[in-house]
Amino acid sequence: MSPQGLERMMSYAEVEKNSVHDDTDAYAPSACFDPLTTTAFELKALLESGIVTSVGLVEIYSKQIATHDDYLQAVIQVSTTAAQQARALDEERLNGRVRGPLHGIPILLKDNMATVENLGLNTTCGTPALVSSKHKQNATIVDKSVHTFPPLCVNNNSRLNRSFLGGGWTFEPFQHTYPSLTIPRQFKMMAGWSSVGGQCQSAYTTGNVDPSDTQLGHSSPGGSSTGSAVGTSAGYAPFAVGTDSIGSLISPATRAALYALRPTMGLVSQGGIFPASSFVDTAGPMCKTPQDLALLLDVLADDYPGRGAAASYTSYLEGSWKGLRVGTLDPSTWRFGTEVQKEVEGALEQIASGAFWENAGEVKPC
Repeated sequence: MSPQGLERMMSYAEVEKNSVHDDTDAYAPSACFDPLTTTAFELKALLESGIVTSVGLVEIYSKQIATHDDYLQAVIQVSTTAAQQARALDEERLNGRVRGPLHGIPILLKDNMATVENLGLNTTCGTPALVSSKHKQNATIVDKSVHTFPPLCVNNNSRLNRSFLGGGWTFEPFQHTYPSLTIPRQFKMMAGWSSVGGQCQSAYTTGNVDPSDTQLGHSSPGGSSTGSAVGTSAGYAPFAVGTDSIGSLISPATRAALYALRPTMGLVSQGGIFPASSFVDTAGPMCKTPQDLALLLDVLADDYPGRGAAASYTSYLEGSWKGLRVGTLDPSTWRFGTEVQKEVEGALEQIASGAFWENAGEVKPC
C-alpha cells in the first residue's frame, strides 16, 4: 500500500472512531476500508499500523455476509468462534507475537475440508448425510490456516455425488442427455449447487442462474469452488481456499475477477480433504491480487527439499508485464462443446480485440 493510501485510510479510521465507536474499546471495528476491493496485503498494513484489529475485520466481513448472502448463497455456515479466535490473535499482536504477514486476517474455507468442533464450523461437502458429522482432527491446510487466520465460514461450493463416493469420475453413455460427448455426470448439475446450501449466484451477473443454462454457461458461477470465489469477490473475506480436480479453482476465479493458482500436485497437502480423485485433486488459493496469492501459498504449501526456511513465493513478483507473452490454444478450434458451455455472441471477437495475436507455430514439449 502506498503511503498516501495508508494516510487516507488512517484519516477515515479517525473519523469513524470519533463518530461511532467507544474510544475505550480497543477492538471496535472501523469501516476504513472497502471489503469489496481491499486486499490481504493492504489489510496487513492496516493491522500493523493499529488502524484495524482482527476482531474488527471479522465483524465487518460478517456484516457483509449477512447483507448479501441471502441472495448470493455463497456460504453454508459462519464460524461461531471466529471472533474469539480473532481476539486471541489480536492479543498476540499486542504482545509482540506475529505469526506471519497474514496474521489475523479472516479467510474462507471450502466445505470439503475437515474442521474440528472448536472452530465453530461443520464440514458437509454440501450433502445432508454429513451435516452432523464430527471430525477428530482438522485437514492439514486448515491447521496451517487457523494458526494464522480466524476462519470465517465454510462455503456453499461442494457437493458429494457419485464422483466423490466412488473415488473417480462417473461417465455417461453417448446416448444419454449429451449425445455428442462422454462427460462426467457432475457436468449435468449447475455449478455452485448443493443440496445443503442451494444454488450459489455469481456476484457479476444480474438475475439468478438460468436453469436452462449449461454448467459453464454465462449465468453459471463456474465450478465446485464457486462459494470460495463468489464469497471473495463479494467482499466476505480478502481471500479463500478452494480445491481443484478439473478446473474448480480456475473456472470460478475467472468468473469472479480473481486470481487463482492450481498448485503442482503434492505441493499442498490433501490430508483431511474429501477426495474426488487421488491423481488430480489439489487445494489452492483464490485471491484479488497475485501478491495475495503468493502470500497465501506461503502458508498453504508444504516444505520441500531446497525451499529453505526464508523462501517466499513473493520473491517471484519482481518482474513486470512488459514483454510478457501468453500461449493459448486456438479458441476457434479448442473450446468446450455447446453441451457444456453455450456460446456468447461476440465473446471471441471481444477477447481478440484487446490483445496482439500471433501464430506460435509448433510447440515443442518441455
